[in-house]
Amino acid sequence: MRAVLLARLHALPRPVRLGIGAATLVAAGVLGAASAGPPRFTLLNTAIVIDYPWARGISALGCALTFALFAATLVRTALRTSLLVIALLPAAVGWHLLRYRVEAAQAGLTSRGAMRSTTLPWSAVIKARVGSESVEVVGDGVTIGVDTADFSPDQRAALARTITRRVREAGSGSVLTVPD
Repeated sequence: MRAVLLARLHALPRPVRLGIGAATLVAAGVLGAASAGPPRFTLLNTAIVIDYPWARGISALGCALTFALFAATLVRTALRTSLLVIALLPAAVGWHLLRYRVEAAQAGLTSRGAMRSTTLPWSAVIKARVGSESVEVVGDGVTIGVDTADFSPDQRAALARTITRRVREAGSGSVLTVPD
């Protein structure tokens, strides 16, 4: 099936293939730009949730798909294979954006990434380091880091206050506020 589709695509006149290739590159660029941006920061009554809107992850996956379509327009197998391997990068980014979630709730700090999920109860926190560019919470052999560079100062302060309050309430560790 794949070979038939590639044969039909490569049977098209060269200007048509170039037009399809250019259109897919433009689409990949637009979708790649749509997948960029800071995470969503949601303040709830009992928690703070940090995640990405699902549209960003879908845009990154669409970028990978259009990049793969561009690779299919190429006649040379080695170049096509190389570009298909490179198209895996936006696919991995899309998967990460769809899965990413950090939640500071009553039970503890939970971090979910592309491959695993980690929960650190507040009572197990040994130390927390709150800086202007990142937050790092350490306890029981587990370290959860949150990059806060794209957060507004108010969002950063809300996260720092929540972590500080939860660690102090649990009486388990210390909070160090350090400018980066």
